Amino acid sequence: DLHAILDQLNAFEERRQAGGKPTFIVANTLSGKGVDFIEDQAVWHLGYLHGEDELEARRQIKAMYAGKSKEDA
Repeated sequence: DLHAILDQLNAFEERRQAGGKPTFIVANTLSGKGVDFIEDQAVWHLGYLHGEDELEARRQIKAMYAGKSKEDA
């Protein structure tokens, strides 16, 4: 799950230590992961958040990384 930051870092470090030929990492991700009103919504993939939408998205992302539910943040 490359939405998990530690998983990303571990994958990159494993490849760095392996050395040798160039490699690539396939990342299966979900656009907007963790923000309920933009998750998997293509229109937001290149969009910008402003005002209350931005504040709410930041709150949900912080809660996700803190291990809290969206309602508890």
